[in-house]
This record gives sequence, structure tokens and C-alpha cells, in this order.
Amino acid sequence: MKLNRKTVAFALFIISAIFAFTSCSKKIGYSVVLWSIPKENLSDGTIVPVYIKSNISHCYVIGIPDTELKCEVPLWKISEPTSKRKVVDVQKKYAEYQHYYASVKRDGLPIRSEPQNTSRQIYRTREGEILKVLYKGNGAVVMAGNKPLEGDWLKVLTNDGSLGWCFSYNLNVYNENEKSVQNVVAAKEENLYDDYMKKILSATWYPEEYQTMVNQRHVDLESINPEYKFETGYNSDGIVKMTSEKMNFSFPFNGITKIGNRVYRFNDSNLTMTIRTSASIFLQYVDENQRQLTVNLSALSESIDTIIERETNRRINEYGKIASAGPTFSSSSYGKINFYPDNTFSWSGYKLLTPSLIPDGAGGTGTVSIEYFLASALKSEYDGILTLKFDGNGKKVSFLYKIEPNGIRLEDVQRAKFKDKVVTEKSTNPVIIFFGK
Repeated sequence: MKLNRKTVAFALFIISAIFAFTSCSKKIGYSVVLWSIPKENLSDGTIVPVYIKSNISHCYVIGIPDTELKCEVPLWKISEPTSKRKVVDVQKKYAEYQHYYASVKRDGLPIRSEPQNTSRQIYRTREGEILKVLYKGNGAVVMAGNKPLEGDWLKVLTNDGSLGWCFSYNLNVYNENEKSVQNVVAAKEENLYDDYMKKILSATWYPEEYQTMVNQRHVDLESINPEYKFETGYNSDGIVKMTSEKMNFSFPFNGITKIGNRVYRFNDSNLTMTIRTSASIFLQYVDENQRQLTVNLSALSESIDTIIERETNRRINEYGKIASAGPTFSSSSYGKINFYPDNTFSWSGYKLLTPSLIPDGAGGTGTVSIEYFLASALKSEYDGILTLKFDGNGKKVSFLYKIEPNGIRLEDVQRAKFKDKVVTEKSTNPVIIFFGK
């Protein structure tokens, strides 16, 4: 039988290893254990003799101190062998963080070749992954917007042997000898929070602008989204969740820790909450790209479904008044327009308005919506704003309107001033159209 070179080399290593385990006492050097080896009762920081190195099986044969025993360990679990004198200096290098490990708070945290965010990424972590902390280094400041993040650059080792630098902001650093007695208290314990905090944690929080819409009675159905909200899960599934255009995360709720005046950090996360009032909070969150995101949230004065339903009904009633006032209106110059009960329209004879106001190819039919709001100063002159979406080209044209005793007056808003969805000033020299019944 013909043996390949790899098989022969491996066999030779096994023979050498057996010899080393039984009789060989010649050492190739001394190393420091970097990652604890509980099976052999070896903690990190221990100096061990090294007998054999195999690049084939990627392991060392080391001696267990104060015994005659030897064992195999992966190459990455101990430092590079050196002399007995020099290994003492190696041990001192790792002394500050002896027994210290770190659990990763989120997926995708990068480990880099140098202690700076612009250096090459050599590894991406998984949420909950354990890293060995070797020592602290001096590196570039990590910024979140205009503010530096709290933390240090740490030299870390992964459990596949990757070695690099990781910023500690998104790490939970702990002493392995103390972890078993860490006091992690579940947030659902009845005596953990007072009634005020329970109210904060039990509320469903929505973007602050939603409450502003309600207060100003300008509820924009096109931008309000019932799914955009923040929940701690305190009274339900125990999962902290945030869903919005700019901030998305989900993780188990394991309590909160006060870190400042009315400022709290959600345990084992990079999320902080500042309480302004019982109905207003401010969240800060650092995402996977080390960007600090912020959002203002409100506890709505009524359910979001009620808010949406009320605004929907208001628009239905407003359009109903227009349709019932006609539904057919005519102009000798601008044709005939019909408003139908199903929020559709037909318009013929508007040639004089094309293309200055109504684009070419618009066609003669479309749908009607009420998307915009009047500023208070304009409510005495107009009843509202109509938006016509033409089927022919999908273009929208909006008009201020006023229902008159004998018809309806439309006024274009091409040059009107808008603030969000509110018309604050009408156009200068607008096109004004009167349609009679």
C-alpha cells in the first residue's frame, strides 16, 4: 500500500508524541496559557513547558506543572514558546487581564488588525460569543457623532484563534472566577421597580412626531406606521424591541441599570434610555457600524388604532361633502369634473390647463385623496386641499378648495409654501378655477 506524504508525516508526529508523553524530557521552550483549559486544570496566565509543536495537527504538546503529565493543546491557546527567562516577561504582559473574558453584546462586532476603526477587519463576532481579553492598548478614539464612546481598545483572542483589537463599548468584560456569582436580577421581579418605572417599562412608545400630529390635528396617514414602536416586553414576552426607519433591534429584557440622572442602560446591551416625563423618553443606540443613533419617543395619549381610525373617518367625511355638493361641476373654460362616491373622479375639457398645471398624458380619470392640511391662517378662506392622481401618468395635482353655494372653487398650490404636509402660505398669482353646479 502506498502512503502519501501527509499520512507519513502524521504517523511520525504520533510516534513522536507518544515518545514525548512517555520518556522525552527535552523542551523546546516555555509558554503562557492564553485561554484556560479546565479539563487539565490550567487557567490562563499559567507558565507551561512545551515539548513538541506540530504544524500538521496544529497543536503543542505541553507539560502540566507539578506533575509528570503531558497533554495536547491547540496552537492558539498558548503563547509562542520562548526561554524560561523571557516567558516571565510574557506572563507579566497578560497579568492585568488574567482570568478576564468578554461576552459580545451584538452580532457583527468587528475585530481589527490595529486599535482603530479604519484598520482592516479580521473577524466579525456573533452575539453572545466569548472572547479572551489579553491586554489593553492605546488606540484611536471611537466617535459616536460628535461624542467619544466610553471604552478601551482591547487585544482579544477568539475561540478559533483569531487575534486582534476590539473596542470594549459593546463587550461585557468579566472575571471568569467571579461570573458564577454575578447578580443578574430578572426585571420581572415584583419588587424591582417602583410604580413610576413600571409605567415607563409597560408603555408602548411611538415616534414623538406622532403625538405632535395628534396635538396639531394633522395626522399624516402616509407616514404614521403602527409597527414603528418601542416595547420593553416588561408585561409580555420579555423582549426589548424597536422598529423604525432609523433604529431596529431586538434582545431579551434582563433589567436596567441607572447610570445617570434619569438615564438607564438596558443590561447586556448598548441601549440607553433617558426619561424626560412619564410620556416622553429619549433612546440612544449604537449599531453594528459603531454609529450612535438617537430617537425621541412618546407614549400616545390614546391608542394608535383610534388615531388612525379617526383621521380616516375625517377624510371620508370631508370628501363626502365634496361629492354630495356636486357630484358634477362644470366650467366653460376648464371642462367638467365629476367626484364619485368611491373616491374616483373624471375630468374632461381641461386642455387650457395642460401642460402648465396638468401634465401631458394625464388622461381623464383618476383617484381623489386628502393628503395635506391647512394652516390655521388659511382655514377661513378654504375648506381644505384636494389631491387628484391621474390614471394616465400617475401624476398628482393638488388644489386648495372652497365649496360655494353654487359650485366649488379650486386654486392650484404649485408655488404654495408647505411645512411637512401643511400648507402655510398660498401661491402667488395662482390659477383659480370656479366650477358651477
